[in-house]
Amino acid sequence: MGSYIFRFAVILLIHMSNDKVIAQPTYERQYYCQGDNYPNPSQFQVNLNKVLSSLSSNITTTNTKFFYSSIGENLDKVYGILLCRGDITRQETCKSCVEIAILELSVRCPNKKEYVTWYTHCMLRYSYKNIFYVMETEPELTFNAENNFTNMMEFKDIVIQLMEGLVRNATTNANHDETLFFATGSSTDTVYGLVQCTTDISTTDCSDCLMGAVSDIDLCCYGKRSGLVLRPSCNIRYDSYPFYESKQATNSGSPPSSPPPPKPDMTTTTEDTKKDTKSSNNIVPIVAISVVIALVLISTVLVHFYLKKKKAHNTIDDGKYYL
Repeated sequence: MGSYIFRFAVILLIHMSNDKVIAQPTYERQYYCQGDNYPNPSQFQVNLNKVLSSLSSNITTTNTKFFYSSIGENLDKVYGILLCRGDITRQETCKSCVEIAILELSVRCPNKKEYVTWYTHCMLRYSYKNIFYVMETEPELTFNAENNFTNMMEFKDIVIQLMEGLVRNATTNANHDETLFFATGSSTDTVYGLVQCTTDISTTDCSDCLMGAVSDIDLCCYGKRSGLVLRPSCNIRYDSYPFYESKQATNSGSPPSSPPPPKPDMTTTTEDTKKDTKSSNNIVPIVAISVVIALVLISTVLVHFYLKKKKAHNTIDDGKYYL
């Protein structure tokens, strides 16, 4: 028990040292429990522990921000999702975040079959039902700062305009190789915003989820200097100071998918490879022809000199013979 508390304290200190959000500590840990209780011990609990361990161990030095896992069969099957905040550059930040979430799980929602928790740098969720590819807006949790902006109507317009622009940026791939479902930005250094979705849902679902959250700003955060809307499939936040890292992440991770297609035949090539192969194939006969022509020319020259030399030799011999 002592080692457990010590480990929890160490991880908590790491998390706090990585957490830049100090203005609104209530943003740091929010959770929601629902569903029936599972017996303890049970196969469901065994599978849940495996899923949580898998999610935590999958966090590596790569830039992936979305992880998923499912283990078990029938009523004992557990589905889990982990989402790291898209702007963090050190995966250790997300790893310490999810480790805290796992440790606090047994205290917050013991033996519950459904659970979702949001932290500053991560979201952890599990369920007995399949939660992959499903856009969910409930439960929704909202928070705001107590202090108001001076001109509430003007500030509201600035916030809505910023957040709607970020939603468009997050759900289009005009500036990226793939859709990130994540965006940050500011409005004339007055308001800073962040939007993010889990990457297992479609672009349309992500846009709908985020735009729904933006529309709820009027209900929860009208005129407030900061606001936060948390949903299982997406979340948004704005504040009056830069709470996110300046460099946005470039990969959110790949969504869970059906089994990958068969590996292409090794003879199949990309367009660039085809061009290179075609060029190589063209070079081979050209080189061969060049070599043949060179050999013919060399042979011709050698034969020419040989015949010329032989003729000269015969002339001399004939001269000597006739003298």
